[in-house]
Amino acid sequence: RQEEARAYLLSLWEEEPGNGTVNLELGRLAVKQGRVLDAQRYYHNAIYGEWGNDPVQQRREVRLELAEFLIKGGELAQAESELIGLSADLPPDPEMQTHVGTLLLRTADYNAALGLFKKALDIQPHLVDALAGAGQAYFKLNDFRNANTYLGRALAENPQLPQVERMLETSRSILDVDPFRRRLAPRERARRALVAFSQATTRLQSCAERRGVDLAAPGGDIELQSVYAQAIKLKPQLREQTLGRDTDLLMTAMDLVFDIEKVCERECGAPQGLDLALVLLAETQGGGRP
Repeated sequence: RQEEARAYLLSLWEEEPGNGTVNLELGRLAVKQGRVLDAQRYYHNAIYGEWGNDPVQQRREVRLELAEFLIKGGELAQAESELIGLSADLPPDPEMQTHVGTLLLRTADYNAALGLFKKALDIQPHLVDALAGAGQAYFKLNDFRNANTYLGRALAENPQLPQVERMLETSRSILDVDPFRRRLAPRERARRALVAFSQATTRLQSCAERRGVDLAAPGGDIELQSVYAQAIKLKPQLREQTLGRDTDLLMTAMDLVFDIEKVCERECGAPQGLDLALVLLAETQGGGRP
């Protein structure tokens, strides 16, 4: 039946190659048949083709459909290009802006997505999906203070958002443990570094136990044993009063924390809770071994 439909549509296309509706249907059929290049070609023909009623809106919807198809197929760079073109032509419709922004999140264009979420919120400040989207975009951009604000606002509007809740908890953990935040008192900076060091060494011991590694074995040269040896050597120097006045020592401690967390992530899988917060903090600081 699909081949019959294709033959019929191609006969119509021969008569009107610029017909938007015909090209759209050919594109949809190509999607069903897995002919990706043909699908893209016909969708583009439809976008730039002729439409009877409301051509601007029709072309907008076709481009959106094409972007969604590309995302499903893993063609994220091409999808991003389509969405950027679409976002430049959107009406002041917060629902549509939010939808396109959400798709841009999936292509990892977080800045473009954030711009659309903010436009939507300028019109409709309590739109939950836009608040959550803005929070996620800020989170991916490592702006955890703003992520905390927008994710919190989203949950205030709708508490039943488990993914948003988890991201908010991680953002708060990062803000609470980060010793590099500006205007922290020396004692608080030191306290945070000690919390981070304690958490990382606990994770290290748990990871080693899971892998059956004796961290204290002499002559050990695997990564878990290497960072453990560094931690044992450094630990006697880590006192709140000392860390509060010795910035270099604090940096050394945090670099080791980041190294430990990265090694444990490689050896024992994805971190959770405060360990996840430390891994993300490492990325913002450029810490940890590559």
